[in-house]
Amino acid sequence: MKITFAAIGSEIISIEALSAVLKAHGHSCSLAFDRGLFDDKQYFSVNFLARLFNDKKRVIKDILSFNPDILAFSVFADNFQWSLEIAKAVKEQQDVFVVLGGIHPTSVPSVCLEPDCVDAVCLGEGEYPLLELADSLERGKIDYSIENFWFKKEGVIIKNRPRPLITDLDQLPIIDKELFEPFIPIKEYYLTVTNKGCISTCSYCSQNCYANWEKANNLGPFYRQRSVDSVIAELVLMKKRYNFKRVDIKNNVLSASRKWTIEFCRRYKSEIGVPFRIMGHPKTIDYAVASALKAAGCWHVQIGVESLNSEIRKNWLNRNETNEDIYQALSGMDKADLNYSADLMVGLPGETDADIVQAIKLFASCRNLIRASIFWLKYLPAVDITAKALKDNYISQEDIVKVNHGLQ
Repeated sequence: MKITFAAIGSEIISIEALSAVLKAHGHSCSLAFDRGLFDDKQYFSVNFLARLFNDKKRVIKDILSFNPDILAFSVFADNFQWSLEIAKAVKEQQDVFVVLGGIHPTSVPSVCLEPDCVDAVCLGEGEYPLLELADSLERGKIDYSIENFWFKKEGVIIKNRPRPLITDLDQLPIIDKELFEPFIPIKEYYLTVTNKGCISTCSYCSQNCYANWEKANNLGPFYRQRSVDSVIAELVLMKKRYNFKRVDIKNNVLSASRKWTIEFCRRYKSEIGVPFRIMGHPKTIDYAVASALKAAGCWHVQIGVESLNSEIRKNWLNRNETNEDIYQALSGMDKADLNYSADLMVGLPGETDADIVQAIKLFASCRNLIRASIFWLKYLPAVDITAKALKDNYISQEDIVKVNHGLQ
């Protein structure tokens, strides 16, 4: 079977993971990529320039030339409408089975199935559900009983049950970097992940939705970690292939295990030996961990502080670390001479100017803080903070409809 993935704006590791599984079982995968210049759906938008550099026609043309059996999208709230535009345009010219997967279909599957151009949505993990769909199409008949999938069939919605989570991540093949080779300078930086889930279920994060959905369906442990052997083996192989200059590990948090982190740092320094960056959490970083990261060649840690108002952090953000935990993490990195950036959220319910000033004063005192990253609160579908904000009248039901349709 031929599967084409359509993506916009940036490299998407989940697509690489899906492609790796499909290719390992004999299927063919391609990528139709929209660079999203001045409208990457995540960080940088300038409307009039986005219209000038709009590349949708070329993306649609690429998909039609691939003539895939399945057209698949990894969908989050911001690229939902873009995905629908592409799918609709392709469907008007070619008979293709359109699948939406990722956090948005998991959050609001019924909304994602509404448009005529969508044939199925995948909730939760998609590696093996998408493989089973491709296998069934190859046999000549769609299997409408595949777990994790919701299908449309003759005007009826078929809602299949969720499947248990993949617990042994080492069994999965190495992510398929070839898919993004024509579009991403992999030799400059290599993106990967070393775990699934997160140690935290912050109320504003897409991981909150996954955690709630997986817990409600009793699918298994939310947080799962690849072995150090698996991660190092991937990086050794890919360094030979790409001779990359840097590594960027895009987990929400590098690891929940101090032992794992220390072992990884020791082996990374001797076996990989190029600068790398990670994302961290105040509960997982202290001076000892920061020193190990620094010695291994870590040049940047992105750490989420979000707010120094502990009541807002606990009651609204579901962050249970104390201010002392935050101070110790930042001072530990300063002491280890490890560079880091700190995320700060503004626009939080109940927030005051004094809360923001308090955070800015703290950041100003941090020696190795190289950037304060300021983010406005954005409400996502089916996460705890959105439900609480609706209940407490910070947002309306009309706002929820916009959020669910990617129109906020």
